[in-house]
Amino acid sequence: MPRSTVSDGEGSEADRVSLCSTIASTTSLTARLEDLTLNFKEKFRRVHQEPPLYEGEEIDDDEEEVVEISEEQLMQELDGMEPSLQVCARLFRAPAANVTCLKRLTASHFDELRHKGYVVIDNYVSREVAARSRSEVLNVFRQGKFQEAAHSSAAQAREFTDRTARGDHILWLHPGRHPAAPNSHLMSLVHALQVPSLDTAALISYLLA
Repeated sequence: MPRSTVSDGEGSEADRVSLCSTIASTTSLTARLEDLTLNFKEKFRRVHQEPPLYEGEEIDDDEEEVVEISEEQLMQELDGMEPSLQVCARLFRAPAANVTCLKRLTASHFDELRHKGYVVIDNYVSREVAARSRSEVLNVFRQGKFQEAAHSSAAQAREFTDRTARGDHILWLHPGRHPAAPNSHLMSLVHALQVPSLDTAALISYLLA
């Protein structure tokens, strides 16, 4: 039976060729995997609108991405996550019937407030007081005593406040300190509104206790 033999020199040469071929294949495969990784990272960045990744750059996993959005966009996103009235309703988790220090509001009022986030109290103030109060507010506004909400002192104190997010005008009112007359109908309305405000504060204190 004829036998095929390979000398030691021939065997060593064959081993070297096989080893070189293996190394070349491994190197080629490694380079290909690196290309695929870079391509994937580049596509991921494009989808998420991130800056391009250039050759030689590495991604810092610890680096935090800062995205600037306007105050109006932020409010829209928060409102989209959960309605504002539903957030208010979550404050009230216990029945208000057990609160005995209320002066004007009733348990049914707070039950409506808990489910809707607001409550309507019919005939709380007379039509005359409401009409005269509105007239006084318009007169004070014409006198230039209101200020733009976006440029108020509180808004100025916030560095990143979007000045275009609000277009209303405001004026803070306090009992006994009316900008026009201390005995006006508007001041009587302010005093009347103190009662439900105190009732609401009392209920919240009771529920959070």
